[in-house]
Amino acid sequence: MSALEMSFHAKEKFIQAGLTLYPQMGYRKLSVRVLAAEAGLSSGLFHQLFANKDVFFLALLQAHQSAQVFWQEADAATPPDEALRQFMLAFAASLRADLPWFLRMMDDCAEQVDVVRAHVKLMLQGYFDRIEFLLRQSLPEGTEADYHLRRKFLILTTLAPILLGQRFSSMGILPLTEGQMKRSSDAAAQQQWMDWVFSAVLDKHEKG
Repeated sequence: MSALEMSFHAKEKFIQAGLTLYPQMGYRKLSVRVLAAEAGLSSGLFHQLFANKDVFFLALLQAHQSAQVFWQEADAATPPDEALRQFMLAFAASLRADLPWFLRMMDDCAEQVDVVRAHVKLMLQGYFDRIEFLLRQSLPEGTEADYHLRRKFLILTTLAPILLGQRFSSMGILPLTEGQMKRSSDAAAQQQWMDWVFSAVLDKHEKG
């Protein structure tokens, strides 16, 4: 194995260690020493491979996002409103499947961890731009204020309940049993919830 191959392999081991530990520990507690122990490598090698902790975290966050491709482009025959619906269902399913990671990123954003905040902002902007693009195609005669309001409503009613529900549940203040939480997150319940949301978001002014 060449030196370049060894360097790449070592970087991958550090990244895999970070992917395992980050949801549990977050940015501030995830030290180079802890990463090195998890990877089975030395702290000195970490500093040879990464200029600093933020450079490592940027690579870690990008590696995680690359593995989270959750949606395929809809074909041309798919109506825009159905493409939007499919996107939101896939986005919500991806969020639920990887909730500990997303919640940890939210915690680090709240703690003003710049590298995480910048990554989350860029990531969400990409998702929200896609939502707005599909929304504009679904409602081509809408106004700018209308698009802004509908996009906000769609995001808040689809994604916020997942994050807030888990957070409130972990704090012991959500008045739902574990069984009720599980039933509310199954595929049929999510489909029904999305039907309700879209009936409001894609109301095409038939009532004036």
